Amino acid sequence: MEESRHDGKSDAVLTKDISAVRRVFGPGRCLIVMGPSGSGKSTKAAQLAAELGAVVVSYDDHQRRAEGDTGVEPVGEQALARAWAELDAHLAAGTLVVVDGTHCQPERRAAVREIAAAHGGAPCAAR
Repeated sequence: MEESRHDGKSDAVLTKDISAVRRVFGPGRCLIVMGPSGSGKSTKAAQLAAELGAVVVSYDDHQRRAEGDTGVEPVGEQALARAWAELDAHLAAGTLVVVDGTHCQPERRAAVREIAAAHGGAPCAAR
């Protein structure tokens, strides 16, 4: 897996990251945005998606749509399953995807890699 790190210091770094992503990734590929809670991942995911013409698959969004969610629960297995199904559908359609989640658990990164590999690609991680 290739990694591109973004520390939030400047938009110039983000612009450089976007240029790198454009060179390496095309339709039907995914970019994993990872980092601790509250670090700005969702903001960067939205910026990257807008710049790249990609869609965002957000673990938090899937959790917040879960029945009974109060907005403070961690992302559960059902939310992950729905997010990964959405990712799979987008990649199958040839869409560039930004996956937004902490990805601190190795098994979550592995699941995204497996989904990407099933469509002939490997994800890139941005922090």
